[in-house]
Amino acid sequence: MKEIKIVSYKARGGEEVPQLTIVFYLELPTIENSTLQIMSDLYKEEAEKIIDKMLKSLPGGLFDAIMIEMLDKKRSLLAVPFIEPKKE
Repeated sequence: MKEIKIVSYKARGGEEVPQLTIVFYLELPTIENSTLQIMSDLYKEEAEKIIDKMLKSLPGGLFDAIMIEMLDKKRSLLAVPFIEPKKE
């Protein structure tokens, strides 16, 4: 398993800083008759889990920098619509 260690924010006044370990271990499930909406919902749910934990564990500036790097690396993704085309 690959491991990355990064900084966390400093605890203040007895505040406990939650440690965060993210483990990617499951393969993307094959959903029979899956639609774009089903897959979009799955991705959103997984992303919400990660983001919620990151917000509680990372300094705000680091979280912002991660967000910027992710958007920069996937710039072309922003040009692709994530909706199914209307059938006429």
